[in-house]
Amino acid sequence: MSPFEDALTDLRITGAVLLHERYAPGCAVLVPDEQKLRTLLGHGPHVKLAPFHLVRRGELKLADGCGEHIALKELDVAIWLAGSAHSLNFGTADKALPLEAIIAGAHKPPAANNACAAELICGVFAMQAAPFNPLLAALPPVLRCATAAQATSQMLAKAAELLLLELDAPLRQCASYTRARLLEVFFAEAIRDHQASVGGRVGWLRGLNDAKLSAALTAFHEAPEEHWSVERLANIAALSPSRFAARFRDTLGVTAMEYVARWRLNLACGLLQNTDDDMASIAYAVGYGGGAALSRAFKERVGISPAKWRLNELKQNQARC
Repeated sequence: MSPFEDALTDLRITGAVLLHERYAPGCAVLVPDEQKLRTLLGHGPHVKLAPFHLVRRGELKLADGCGEHIALKELDVAIWLAGSAHSLNFGTADKALPLEAIIAGAHKPPAANNACAAELICGVFAMQAAPFNPLLAALPPVLRCATAAQATSQMLAKAAELLLLELDAPLRQCASYTRARLLEVFFAEAIRDHQASVGGRVGWLRGLNDAKLSAALTAFHEAPEEHWSVERLANIAALSPSRFAARFRDTLGVTAMEYVARWRLNLACGLLQNTDDDMASIAYAVGYGGGAALSRAFKERVGISPAKWRLNELKQNQARC
C-alpha cells in the first residue's frame, strides 16, 4: 500500500449529504463550527468533520468569520477543513439561515425559480482524527477544486459525475451505501487533485511527489515494524545519508526519523483504539522493541501513557453509545 493510500485508509473517511437544494438570490446559509456540527450529527470529539459544498448550478460565495470570501462557480467544490463557522451566500442576504434549522425543517429557504436559482449539494466528511496522520496535517484549511471535466483531472470529474447521477436517481435499494462509497471516492480524488497543485510548498504531499523520497516512504509504510534508519532509507532512495536527510527535512518539514516515529505512534493509536492487544504486542507490531519503549515514546509525544489514552478512548466510545 502506498503512503497516500495508507494514510487515507487510516482516516476511515465517511461522507453524508445534508442538503440538496435550490436557492434564490438574497439567501444565505450559516454552517456552524466543527464543535456544534459534531453535536448536531452525533459525533464524538475524536472525529474531524469537514463540511463540503458542491455547486451543481449557478454560483455562490463562501464567507468566513473574518470577512474573507471564496467564490465558487458551477461544478466547483470547497471542502472546509478549517473547523470554523462559515456562510454560503447566494447574492446579498440580510440574514443567514442556520444549517441546523434548515435540516430540522424549522426554516425553509425562499423558493427559487429556474431563471436565477443556484443548486447546492452540502454535506460533510467525517474522519477519525488520528493524532499523527500526515495526510490530515497536510490538507489546507479550505480545499477548493473544480470538477468540470475541462478544468480538472478526469478521475475527479468522473467521481463528481457519478455522485451527481446517484443524487439525481430515485431512491432504490442500497442507494445510501452507494452514495457513501461515491463520497469517499470523491474526497480521495479531490485530495489527489490538490496534491498535483502543491508545487514547492513544504509538506508531506510534496514529499510524495518526489520520486526518490516517495520510494523510501513507500518501503517504510509497507513494513513499519522493521528496523529503520536514515542509512537504510537513503539506500532505498539511492542517495547518500547526508543528502537524503537534508532533502527529506527540506521537502517534508520534519526529519526522516521523526516521521518514522510519528507514523509508528499513529499506528499504535489505531491498535490501542480498535484491538484488545497488550502493550508488548502493539509495540512489536509498530516497530518498538517492547512495551516500555513504546510507552516512553508515546508519553513524550502524546503527553499521556498508552494505557491512559486507551482508557480515555474507551470512555468516549461508551459515552457515545
